[in-house]
Amino acid sequence: MRRLLLALVLCLTFALPVESQEAWKRTGTRFTCTVDNIAATLTEMTGCAVLAANLGQTPAYYISSIVAQSTTTTGGTFTISSGTGTNCGTGTTAVLASTTARFSAPANTATPALLRFDPPLRATTGHALCLLGVATNTTTAVVTGYIAP
Repeated sequence: MRRLLLALVLCLTFALPVESQEAWKRTGTRFTCTVDNIAATLTEMTGCAVLAANLGQTPAYYISSIVAQSTTTTGGTFTISSGTGTNCGTGTTAVLASTTARFSAPANTATPALLRFDPPLRATTGHALCLLGVATNTTTAVVTGYIAP
């Protein structure tokens, strides 16, 4: 009987609509940040800081998805970090497990990489979001999520 009850609870949990499982999103402001043609230089994403400034708050970015692709015919790697100052140069912190490029950005002849996070990845409060690619090619990425306290 306990096994049946446990199985029923698990089935109902996973059967809930996505909106119910992600109710936290309703309290934040949606953002989309982009970078284009980034090589081996940590570069701040565009679109995030302006939105946060317009909201009049010190943001914490919650990343729910990343779409990335190389802008060349060879794939490469990238990572997302956060920090303050020019291009996240101060207090640089890994958002994706490492501050070195480790995640795949497929060649521009392939389908872009899609990384989804549930629960979302939280960047350090007050930090900007930045991308680091590699020297052998360049990466373009779109990061989406929510700004919340």
